[in-house]
Amino acid sequence: MDGGYNVCTKACAVSGLSCKKEFKLAIQYYQANLDIQKRLYPETHTNFGTTYSNIDIMYIQMSKWKDAEDYVQKALHLFDKTLPANHSHILLAKDNLYLTKNRLHRVVVYREKERDRSI
Repeated sequence: MDGGYNVCTKACAVSGLSCKKEFKLAIQYYQANLDIQKRLYPETHTNFGTTYSNIDIMYIQMSKWKDAEDYVQKALHLFDKTLPANHSHILLAKDNLYLTKNRLHRVVVYREKERDRSI
């Protein structure tokens, strides 16, 4: 089964906005959530990692691979510090990182082929 299915399922569970494909609005709400979390929790709280991961998922849905990679890296960095290595949050973040890097690689290869054709 395609990893995109799991990402979409997770996104729909996280935010009703994502089910309506309002990913940009969902990201705005997640950003606002980060602002609230900064007032309530220390920076190492796992809630930050969960929110970063949710933003990552929204960017994946929008095919904004570089932005997705940035947020999944933030989530993974925090999770690695605070959770056991076999925790489901870490495993999901690693799956999303793999998906994102794979798609980024495909974009680079496609652009190189297009550039070579135009020469």
